[in-house]
Amino acid sequence: MAGLIRTLRTLIGRGKDEPFIPTFIDEPGKGYRGPTPAKAVANAPAVVDPTVQVHAPVDGTVLALTQVPDPTIAETYFGAGLAVDAESGLIVAPVAGKLHLPFPTLHAFTITTETGIDVLVHIGVDTVHLPQGTFIAEVQDGDDVVVGQPIIRFDFERVCAQVQSLATCVLIQHISDHDVEVRTNAGSLGVFAGDDLFSLEVR
Repeated sequence: MAGLIRTLRTLIGRGKDEPFIPTFIDEPGKGYRGPTPAKAVANAPAVVDPTVQVHAPVDGTVLALTQVPDPTIAETYFGAGLAVDAESGLIVAPVAGKLHLPFPTLHAFTITTETGIDVLVHIGVDTVHLPQGTFIAEVQDGDDVVVGQPIIRFDFERVCAQVQSLATCVLIQHISDHDVEVRTNAGSLGVFAGDDLFSLEVR
């Protein structure tokens, strides 16, 4: 079953000559917890985290897919997820993983996470018809990217005047292959690029 793999670094006893490596835990408010022997880091058990967090790709207002004026998106033909009605011309990575730029227009891209989940980001409605050069890539096809890393830039005012909507969709593709449930929080919620958008519950 697909899932996120997190290394838990635990405190255990150390031998006389074992070096210490300072480590942190990613629990809010806990911070530094002291030195951990090198052997503990190497032998730490791996556990499955059933939740995958997806982040906003752009500043704007959160929309349900049914609010996007594109029937193929609204009917989840390309996948389940949410949209953000863009208010800036900078699109960032909503998840970490391997970047794919399959279209010469750069109006959409996918990121494959380390657990094999494909996340599609589609910028606006009918942007596929805009000329090449409208969207500028900040990275290259095949790059490994992190959450919040700039991926695409464009002239917001110019593109906004050319298309019906700049609703930027974040879609989880091939949901059935991963047996996941998308938990969304759509509404009139304003977000900044990199904010939490929705999560996947891997069953």
